Amino acid sequence: GDALVAAGFLSYAAPFDNAYRGSLIQGWLSFIREREIPLSADFDFSKFLSDPTDVREWNIQGLPKDSFSTENGVIVKRCGRWPLMVDPQGQANKWIRKMEGGKLKVIDLNMKDILRDLESAIIYGLPVLLQDIAEELDASLEPILSKSITKIGNRSVIKLGDKE
Repeated sequence: GDALVAAGFLSYAAPFDNAYRGSLIQGWLSFIREREIPLSADFDFSKFLSDPTDVREWNIQGLPKDSFSTENGVIVKRCGRWPLMVDPQGQANKWIRKMEGGKLKVIDLNMKDILRDLESAIIYGLPVLLQDIAEELDASLEPILSKSITKIGNRSVIKLGDKE
């Protein structure tokens, strides 16, 4: 039951505030208990999917210590998709920068040659922070954002612009 609730949380709860996340979890926990699926009595999403030493390290790197921020940290680290962080106070931006360190490639959509910078980051396996995005993104970023990776022989390939 714990894994089921955690999977639901990772898949659906990220865009919501703390109160709504709590109501979602309570609904899921009730559903699971009604069906007598084994479940921890004190289920906690953050504790289930993170290690206390990792959370402590995130706090040292600048992630706020509140439960909402910790949940968001777990989502960023565990989610299979690229996280979109609405960050008016810049806390997530600072945390990501400290967490990734000097290897982080920071890209702004107003920069020149962003596709070349993204290509370089992909080739060398570097983390990328795409910041200050608008409501609409350039269509050339779609293959990256949707993780449109194809296998050709023993290679994993992604199309970026006119290159693979």
